[in-house]
Amino acid sequence: MFRMPNQVSRSTRISVLRYLQIWKIVPAAIVILGLWGCSSEQHAGGSRDSGSPQFDMAATKLSVKMFCGDCHAYPQPDTFPKRYWAKEVAAGYQFYHLSGRNDLSPPKLADVVKYYEEAAPESLRFSPNQGTTGNGLVRFDRTDVDLSDDLLFPTVSFIRHATGQDSKQNALLFCDMHAGRIVRTQESKLSTVVDQVGFPAHVETCDLDQDGHQDLLIADLGSFMPQDHQLGRVLWAQGSEDGQTHTVRVLAENLGRVADVKPIDSDGDGDLDLIVGEFGWRATGRLLLLENVGEPGEPRYQQQILDERHGTSHVEVCDLNGDFVNDFVVLISQEFETIVAFINRGDGTFRKQTLFEADDPSYGSTGIQVVDMDGDSDLDVLYSNGDTLDSGVLKPSHGVHLLENKGDLQFVLRRLTELPGAYKALAGDLDGDGDLDVVACAFLFNPGFDASSLVWLEQQPNKSFVRHNLAGPDRKFCTLELGDFDGSGTIDIAVGNFDIQPTSNRAWLSFWWNSGTSDSDSQ
Repeated sequence: MFRMPNQVSRSTRISVLRYLQIWKIVPAAIVILGLWGCSSEQHAGGSRDSGSPQFDMAATKLSVKMFCGDCHAYPQPDTFPKRYWAKEVAAGYQFYHLSGRNDLSPPKLADVVKYYEEAAPESLRFSPNQGTTGNGLVRFDRTDVDLSDDLLFPTVSFIRHATGQDSKQNALLFCDMHAGRIVRTQESKLSTVVDQVGFPAHVETCDLDQDGHQDLLIADLGSFMPQDHQLGRVLWAQGSEDGQTHTVRVLAENLGRVADVKPIDSDGDGDLDLIVGEFGWRATGRLLLLENVGEPGEPRYQQQILDERHGTSHVEVCDLNGDFVNDFVVLISQEFETIVAFINRGDGTFRKQTLFEADDPSYGSTGIQVVDMDGDSDLDVLYSNGDTLDSGVLKPSHGVHLLENKGDLQFVLRRLTELPGAYKALAGDLDGDGDLDVVACAFLFNPGFDASSLVWLEQQPNKSFVRHNLAGPDRKFCTLELGDFDGSGTIDIAVGNFDIQPTSNRAWLSFWWNSGTSDSDSQ
């Protein structure tokens, strides 16, 4: 495990960096997704074995569907270019071996590789001319918040807009995963809020002990690189009267990699329970409910397992069915690639309902937001997929989608835009016309074509969207936040940079300040 707090020397950081570069490991912890892998171009290649003499294309396809489909969706051949399939198939067999299962009859690996290499395309085809370059009607001014001199590269894994006790103070909190701290930025000034908090993937504001002071809930992955371990934690940074100092307490430990934690009054008793997304990795990971059984002002928790699957990366608390009790929606990635609602029965127990399940186990789910996107008074799910940290492959299937609520918890998937490497999407009324637009960022590593790393989708009166490209492929944005950060009455954009190599990009955060629309000048 790597732990690199602020006090680590520059030479030590460089040594760690070289280690990462040698093994071509990318820290997907930002991601709250945690899917890691090598930069696959070097390792990709065709199979050395041409398959058995009795190779039969149709029979092999059937056996692959039976074998792979027993655990997850059948991997379609067109989801990777031909040259990647030897590595992907070998990885799949390794996952089966590591699972401990022996109840299936795997087909010959060489036959499976041959099947995929014969059925897969030489390359993936992307849609040309996606959107327009420029701001659209909205006027944006861009500024960066630069790194301090003692750090080599930015590692912003999450951003949260928090006003604090004074509503006039528009501050942003962000997780600096590399240094293991939560940082506040206000008026372009940086200050550390809490330090030595492991490898923070997510920070949430709340008043956990109900003393009137703002607390922080922190999801600690427990390691910089993906591992199956019990080092993940849920941390409580207890706020003080001055609003500046915090005392850090451990609420739960000995967990797999914790990617998200959200407060919820699940049983209506007036105190805050916790939903914990324990992402884990391959052999670890669950979805947990921590029920608050402590006295007022002294939270104490009992753990319940809500779902045994690894890969939970995002938790969204909401009232999904309008019965005035707290439900929640989770994104489970890894090979499951599914969005699941947990409907509260009213007594703190939950009924599971799958809202969406991708037909591709490498779909690369990266984020959700529960929001009334179309203004019809029910809740939809804004959804992004574009994780490339397992395979290094950008795909035309990556993008931003809307799970539109049709009533009775029935959702229909609608694609809003293709966006290779899409990592997060949030809704907000950028142009002030009364409907919700969408901003999405992409996490790109040497895409090899003119990709976009930041876009905004302008919603039209007919519910369609017009895309505007704000940034090209030279940035690696894994997280973003929307809000009126300067108190001007318009929605601004903040994006977090994440890189693990020295770069000319020295910015932790990049801001697109919204100066209003050109139409507003004439009104």
